[in-house]
Amino acid sequence: MAMSGERAPIRRMVFRHGHKGPREIGCAAEFVDWLIDPEANGGGAVVDFGCYGAVLATWLMEGRRPTSVVASRSTLKADRYPDVDDDATIVLTYPGATATIQASWAWTHDTKEMDLHTERGSIHAGKWGDLAVREENRGPTSIRPPALPAALKDEWTYLRHVVRGECEVDPLSSLEYNVVVAEILEAARRGGDERGDVARGP
Repeated sequence: MAMSGERAPIRRMVFRHGHKGPREIGCAAEFVDWLIDPEANGGGAVVDFGCYGAVLATWLMEGRRPTSVVASRSTLKADRYPDVDDDATIVLTYPGATATIQASWAWTHDTKEMDLHTERGSIHAGKWGDLAVREENRGPTSIRPPALPAALKDEWTYLRHVVRGECEVDPLSSLEYNVVVAEILEAARRGGDERGDVARGP
């Protein structure tokens, strides 16, 4: 709907991703050790869950780099995650639009949600295909999104199809977009207000 112009232009994007924490949900010790190592993983929640909002914003902005990246990172559970952040907010600025990425290991439940706000209303995308549209003075109205292509049934099916050359690389998985994501996350890890570096790129 956003790409077709039906809900254009996008003005504000809000992404909420995360869960109660890798230890709290029972992740394997080897994986947790990597996640909480600032040298191995590069960050905590800001990298673990900031990547989702960053790649979605990059996709919705058609690959454009943000003109600025402002980030706040906190360690709310220092007894469990003393060396990395477990809660982060990243704000991306684009010409005519902003994106707020809320990445955390401190939610009370796991969450994968996105809100797009346009001049005509908003779109809410929740977990497991929950989709709702709200017009300027009406709504919200629940709608059913179209079925995914067979190649996108799950991550293993998708990987198999890509490796075998049976489908194109989805833009969200593309090297082009994920280079921009890496730049966004690096600017967010540095904290503060980063202007220009991400916009120029490598």
